[in-house]
Amino acid sequence: MLQSRHQLKEKYSSNVEQFDSPQSDTINESDRRFLNSFSAIVESKLSDQRLSVDDIAGELNLSRVQLYRKVKQLLDCSISEYIVERRLKKAKSLMADGLNINEIYSNVGFSSASYFASAFKKKYGLSPSTFKKELDRK
Repeated sequence: MLQSRHQLKEKYSSNVEQFDSPQSDTINESDRRFLNSFSAIVESKLSDQRLSVDDIAGELNLSRVQLYRKVKQLLDCSISEYIVERRLKKAKSLMADGLNINEIYSNVGFSSASYFASAFKKKYGLSPSTFKKELDRK
């Protein structure tokens, strides 16, 4: 069960897509629909710095508590952790597309360059500028 939850977390932190893989046998159809809707809402509002749990809960017609509980149960992470994870993955892909770091942090919803840099370094082990230089070398 723990492995299944870890796989779900990995799946929904990587891309927004329908969840029909064989590893999904342990979750029911309503949970699949919930995760797809949740991921789509987060992805569509990723650049909004003011994105809040209340916004997401409102779109899903759930209370904050229900949303927290459901996300924790299915993905084994908090909503804010999920949002930061999605923002960092999007930033990484924008760097690969050649965008400037100053453009990227605001495009993915980080409020400041320093917060973006520290979160990026914590996740990937490199500062955004070092990561971008290594991408440019390849």
